[in-house]
Amino acid sequence: NNMWTEDKKCLLRTFKFSTYQKAQDFVVNVAELAKQLNHHPKLTWDFKRVDVELRTHDKGAITSLDHELSTEIDKISE
Repeated sequence: NNMWTEDKKCLLRTFKFSTYQKAQDFVVNVAELAKQLNHHPKLTWDFKRVDVELRTHDKGAITSLDHELSTEIDKISE
């Protein structure tokens, strides 16, 4: 899946990588990005697959922060 989808007030995307190491690097980079933006996604990492879920918890909905973070995550996944 190369696109973000919207489900139950969150943005979702699955990223698949060719190696475990590339998936690990992606998770580390997303964590660092989230720290910089002070906006923290739910990450589910399973070997070469990473599921990302974005929502603004205190709003209970998708906000501009989620769209900003999804754009930045897309950049580092390339």
